[in-house]
Amino acid sequence: VHKSKPAKEGPKVVQVDLREKFTRAVELTQSGQLDEAEAIFAELLEPMADVAELHQNLGYLYAQKKDWGKAEASYLRALELKPGDSAITSGLAQVYEESGQKEKALALVSKAAEENPKDAVANYNRGVYLLNAGKAPEAIKAFEAALAADPKLVEAHFHLGTLLVGQGKVAEAVQHLETYLASNATDEQNVATAKGLLQALNKK
Repeated sequence: VHKSKPAKEGPKVVQVDLREKFTRAVELTQSGQLDEAEAIFAELLEPMADVAELHQNLGYLYAQKKDWGKAEASYLRALELKPGDSAITSGLAQVYEESGQKEKALALVSKAAEENPKDAVANYNRGVYLLNAGKAPEAIKAFEAALAADPKLVEAHFHLGTLLVGQGKVAEAVQHLETYLASNATDEQNVATAKGLLQALNKK
């Protein structure tokens, strides 16, 4: 899954001092000083009540604290302000996943992908959640949709390669795994898995 992270882009229209506070709170969040960051975000809630990024960042912060109720509420508010945003959806899905609400996570990412069929990240995330739920045929379709929307989303090639091996589609699997390795992918674990699979498949 595309891991959620704080939104760095602050609002463009608010006053400079608010924007500086917002940036400071993001920096504190990223360095793990969550209580200090939360205090600044709380100050900003009134003047920036309609800014989706503020609620998104609070969602992220509460998720780091494993305060799932507050994390969910913050992300839901962010989605109200910015419907269909894939970064906010990813963050909320992660909250559901990590708090043991896997079905809610899958429903959320599936809805996002259906509403945004050309959004590569939305389809990729749906693929990952389907994969985790053991729904290989649906996951394959989601990863294919992600690649159709963005051919540079190389991790989708990895997942397709591994899934297609399981489906007995060796030639297609090899193609995806070779494309993945040729792309200078950076996930060391996946690269090692892809190399191992290719060696095993090429021996057959």
